[in-house]
Amino acid sequence: MDYTKITTFGALKASGYKPKTIKEELRQNLITKISNGETVFT
Repeated sequence: MDYTKITTFGALKASGYKPKTIKEELRQNLITKISNGETVFT
């Protein structure tokens, strides 16, 4: 699904979008950075 073409809340819900908590988003970003060997903390 191309989320850039969704313009209403109803369309977003109908697309099956599942929101993430801030904690989940930060955790996933940290895991991705560690996996890619990027500098996490400076």
